[in-house]
Amino acid sequence: MSAISLVGVRKDFGIRTLFDNLTLHVGERERLGLIGPNGAGKSTLFRMIAGKEQPTKGEVAIGKTVKLAVVDQSRDDLEADKTVFDFISNGSDVLNVGKFEMPSRAYLGRFNFKGTDQSKKVGNLSGGERGRLHLAATLIKGGNVLQLDEPSNDLDVETLRALED
Repeated sequence: MSAISLVGVRKDFGIRTLFDNLTLHVGERERLGLIGPNGAGKSTLFRMIAGKEQPTKGEVAIGKTVKLAVVDQSRDDLEADKTVFDFISNGSDVLNVGKFEMPSRAYLGRFNFKGTDQSKKVGNLSGGERGRLHLAATLIKGGNVLQLDEPSNDLDVETLRALED
């Protein structure tokens, strides 16, 4: 079975059809990149894979062992009233990152939140900082399928290296 399967998928918005009869199978250890102009339906397709949106027609199936880790463009899950440190760590000095334990402040440092940046309120962060924080929060949750919807739009080189690691 594929990790992700789409069979005969169609998505309409009013009278506009984004895609029709889309069939796609993504197996274990495979990587897929989607490239297209704004409005082509890339984010909509990602939302369907994540179960946040339904196709007009067709079937989207996710493998039984798949745990999605989704970095989307909206960053809606960021809590504006918390500090960067509290948002990521929930007050804990040590985080479980996959199979490893890591100091919370060191983990944030990997995403270029160093020193007093960790005390900033999330609501006061720039677009790039919000992107880095969203990525850090998503990766700490874990997953075996990583879905990135334009994650590098506002990211600096150091954070892109942390993502690659």
